[in-house]
Amino acid sequence: MSLFPLKPTHKPVLAYYAALAQFHQDGHKTEGNTRSAFADLLKKCASPYDWHLVEEYQFKGTNKQPLRADGALVDSLTLRGIPPAAFDYRLGNRSALEWIIDQYRVSTDPRSGITNDPNPPEGEGHDERYILRLIGQIITISLETQQIIATLHSLNLPA
Repeated sequence: MSLFPLKPTHKPVLAYYAALAQFHQDGHKTEGNTRSAFADLLKKCASPYDWHLVEEYQFKGTNKQPLRADGALVDSLTLRGIPPAAFDYRLGNRSALEWIIDQYRVSTDPRSGITNDPNPPEGEGHDERYILRLIGQIITISLETQQIIATLHSLNLPA
């Protein structure tokens, strides 16, 4: 059984076929012209699973060359139950947790188009849960450091 149990008679598929027919009728001949219709189909198929379409998805191919797909379906990640005190341990003007999340965000420089992806590459030894473990460790360190600091304050040591 496929992940998306679609039939040719389902509304999203019919809408996709209609859009393709319209593109053909308008004289469009390249695959790029149909990308929006396919993106609409993917969005409709992914919505019951709470997945989102990331258009212009970049990834590394088998020979480490950057590749670009017209889109990829990703599930959203929501972290819950983080103690508010974890945000109180600060590195400069941000909490340690905010800092690490910002450091592991994939970004693309608008001028050069260069993508910075600090996440470990897929392949041998790749761990998809790495960032989640790292966030857990940062939360633990933040909370324990604050406990140590509170203990030091209670000792009334001379300055």
